[in-house]
Amino acid sequence: MTQRVRVHIQGDGSSAVATVEAGPAGGASEIERALDEAGVIHGIDDSLCQRLAARLANPTFGAANVVVANEDMAESGHDEQIEVCIAVGTEAERSGTAVLHIPVTAAQVIARVHARRDAVPGMTVDGRRVEPGDAKSVDPMPKFGEGTALRPNGEVRATCAGVLVFRPGAVLEVFADYERRGHVNPRSGDIESRGSLRIVKGDVMRGAAVAAAKHVTVDGTINGGSVYTRGSLRVDGGIIGLETALVSVAGDVWVRHTESAAVECAGHLEVESDSLGSRLHAGSVKVGNRIVGGVVMAERSLVVQDVGSDTSTATVIMAGEPLDRPLDAEPRGFRLEDAKRLLEQRLAFDKRKGLSPEILEQMKRERVNRRHRLNGLRQSLTADASIEILGMAHPGVTICLGTERMTLKTQIFRARYSIDKATGRIRRQSVE
Repeated sequence: MTQRVRVHIQGDGSSAVATVEAGPAGGASEIERALDEAGVIHGIDDSLCQRLAARLANPTFGAANVVVANEDMAESGHDEQIEVCIAVGTEAERSGTAVLHIPVTAAQVIARVHARRDAVPGMTVDGRRVEPGDAKSVDPMPKFGEGTALRPNGEVRATCAGVLVFRPGAVLEVFADYERRGHVNPRSGDIESRGSLRIVKGDVMRGAAVAAAKHVTVDGTINGGSVYTRGSLRVDGGIIGLETALVSVAGDVWVRHTESAAVECAGHLEVESDSLGSRLHAGSVKVGNRIVGGVVMAERSLVVQDVGSDTSTATVIMAGEPLDRPLDAEPRGFRLEDAKRLLEQRLAFDKRKGLSPEILEQMKRERVNRRHRLNGLRQSLTADASIEILGMAHPGVTICLGTERMTLKTQIFRARYSIDKATGRIRRQSVE
């Protein structure tokens, strides 16, 4: 009698595969005989074998590579362990070797705890025991700190919106007002907080960015990095641009000094010492010492001690200049990636670098529309705008109020500039 069903075991015993040829009608006994001849005694798929037996009633039925049995795989054991349930980006973060700083929302599932599991041996389809491998090495269970809650089902949820801080094997916690110790750089990753943020004994370095919905304090300097916040900003050191820093603040800014920096601030910007070669723009500006080089703009008032230099460094100071507020564009929320994309595109447009012709053209059209809108604001702001020089202004300094401008030919001492409402021209008054 022709044998229609043949079974063979894969070399490692992981599965058994059946081949069915056309022939005389048959049934379940043929499948059982083929399994016995091959030595298959474990992991047989009974439901599949029943369906296959029913098909054997058809003499023309044939099939190949039908998996009729599978091994039980050995499972390594592990101690109680935690799985962070938030996507992370860098290789260091994925490998679990880095401290994570990730924005989260209230009640968000941030991790799951997996109970201890004993090792389970496996068995091949021909009945051979498979020993489990060595237990996986895992970090000790972290302490669940502030802003976290462990549920009976093993879920760990954030109890508030803020920044998730996870140090593998040490602690998992969520801070609504977050404190970061040390430098923020590409290795540490960007930091985003839905509360306030403080950088303690550290700088925001080139290639890194921080963002917060509330107040940001940097104990060190912003050294080529970027800061975005809907609150206010205090920098105990300086803001050094390195042609890469973008600082955009919806509130007030206090900083020790600026150098080659780009800062826009919807509130009051105070530079305690010098502003060197920087582009500053705020609702109002006060510079405690000198402005040398660059452009400093205010919507309402600009107050400075000295402007320019003995070498007639090109320096522009402006008042009555409306500020386009990028961080007010998304009132429903604020994400670091949106702010970075918007402001970096603007910087790239200014330098005409790294943008496709299509994006450049689109941004040109947007700038034209924005210029028309800002022109209307400029007219209303200029009427009450002023520039006060409490010390000396050097020749070569350009003073702008709205659309009116003048370049100083000689040294000027203690002067206040505003628009004469009768003539519409810049007028100078002495500061007592």
